[in-house]
Amino acid sequence: MSMTQKYWSVSALSVEFGIDRRTVAKRLAGIAPVKKDGRSQSWLLADVAPALLGVAGGEGDETGFDEARRRKAVAEARLAEFAADLQAGRVLPRDDVDAAVVAAFARVRTRLLSVPTKCAPLVHGKSSAEAAETIRLAIWGALGELSETAISDFAK
Repeated sequence: MSMTQKYWSVSALSVEFGIDRRTVAKRLAGIAPVKKDGRSQSWLLADVAPALLGVAGGEGDETGFDEARRRKAVAEARLAEFAADLQAGRVLPRDDVDAAVVAAFARVRTRLLSVPTKCAPLVHGKSSAEAAETIRLAIWGALGELSETAISDFAK
């Protein structure tokens, strides 16, 4: 062993590989440490790198490169499907949907807030029951109009 040889703790390996400490400990199970100081253990990077990269398990190892390639292929297929759906207009960009929903709610707000102004002259001098019926019909009319609103009317 050369003088430049470095020993790696579970914590240092966790930081270096960007893997949770508990995951590192699980992947190191079965690999003997080269250095023990009381409860502290250390490994050589060359001994543990394959296990931490997920290539040490052999056949059936779901963390291996074959599994990573499979996941990548699945992700690429999903992206291709999404791009086709976007092109065909079956999905909309999130910003467009957000803008359309905001516009639709603004329309609902404006229409409902106009009901009292429109109904005030109509209910003046009427009984409570007649006034309530007039207001109810105005609200139903506003809701009927709004129910015909399509989000796509507001999409860019």
